[in-house]
Order: sequence, then structure tokens, then C-alpha cells
Amino acid sequence: MNKMLLYSTVLLVFSACQKIDNYDQLDLLTDKEWALTSISENGIEIADSCELDNSILFSKDGKVSNQFGAINCNEEYGFDEWKFAQEYSLIKLKFKIAGKGLNGGVGIERREVLELSENRLLLKENVASQVQGMPKIYTYQYQ
Repeated sequence: MNKMLLYSTVLLVFSACQKIDNYDQLDLLTDKEWALTSISENGIEIADSCELDNSILFSKDGKVSNQFGAINCNEEYGFDEWKFAQEYSLIKLKFKIAGKGLNGGVGIERREVLELSENRLLLKENVASQVQGMPKIYTYQYQ
């Protein structure tokens, strides 16, 4: 009987810690403006200067605010919504594509969370690029 109580208590403590950690992840990510500082592929920097003046803000309500800087890359879309998936290890980013038919609609990008700290966010594209065949790594810094 005492062993059962001990196991139950240990299980409760560990499951409670996981929930707190999840809320910590949410708090670390949201309501901050994250400046894009790097896009790399296979260890090589591939970002254009027009991309490196952009930033993104994730809201707790699942909305995304895109800030495109003064140097314009002819950005065709920005993300509209986001959510965590796979126990906070993946971010799904939803965006709208302009146009009709095959050229228009809604798209979803999935990015693996490699690092999330107080002032650094590191995301890995979930698909390989057609150029190098490697996924892109996006580095953001909290401003």
C-alpha cells in the first residue's frame, strides 16, 4: 500500500513538472519581437540582407505578427497563425497564398524547435531545400 502511494506521488510530481515546463515554453516564445539574424543551410549562411531586417511576434492567442524591414525582398506572404505541436518540439506556422486555384490557398510550414531560451530561438525547417538538399536553420534573437 505504501509503495503504491509512493509511486502515485512520484508520478504526480513528474507530470506536474511537465505542465509547468510547457507553460514556460509558451511564455518564452510569446509576446516578444524575434528578429531574424540568420538563415543557414548545411552550415552556410544563405540569408539575404532584406530578410535579416525582418522580425516576427507570436501571440498567446495563436496569431502571428510579421514585421518586414525597410529593405524589401518582395515578401509575398507572412505567417498568420501558429501553434505548438509534438509536446512543444514543433511549431506549425499557417500562411495564406495569394491568388486563386493552385496558386492560392493556405499553407502550413512545420519547424522543429532546436532551441528556445530567454533571448534566442532556433528553428529547423521540416523539409529539405531543393537547392542544397538540407533543411534550413532559422536563428532569431529577442530584441
